[in-house]
Amino acid sequence: MRLVIDVDDNPCEVEVAQFAEVATLGDLVTAAVGVTLAADETLWVDQRRHEAGEQIRSVTLLEGSRVGRESLVRPEPVRGWSATVSGGLHAGRTVAV
Repeated sequence: MRLVIDVDDNPCEVEVAQFAEVATLGDLVTAAVGVTLAADETLWVDQRRHEAGEQIRSVTLLEGSRVGRESLVRPEPVRGWSATVSGGLHAGRTVAV
C-alpha cells in the first residue's frame, strides 16, 4: 500500500509491502525519511492521534493514508476570487487571490 509520510514539511510517498511484527510507526518514519522519533512523540495518521512507539499492526493504515507530526487542518471554503494551480507540485490546489 502507498502511504504519505509528511515529517518536517517534507512529504514523501512510500510503498509498504510488508512490515515486521514488532515494527512501530517511528520505525516506519525512520525507514521512509530518515528522521528518528522518540517513542512518545505524537504522530497523526489520517486525523487520528498515535504515538511513534505504537506498533504498526495496531494502527489502521489504508491506501493513501498520511502519517505526520501535525494533524491536517480542514480547508475552509474559498470565498471571492480564487485561482487554481495548473502545474508543478501543487497542481490542483485552489488558492484565494
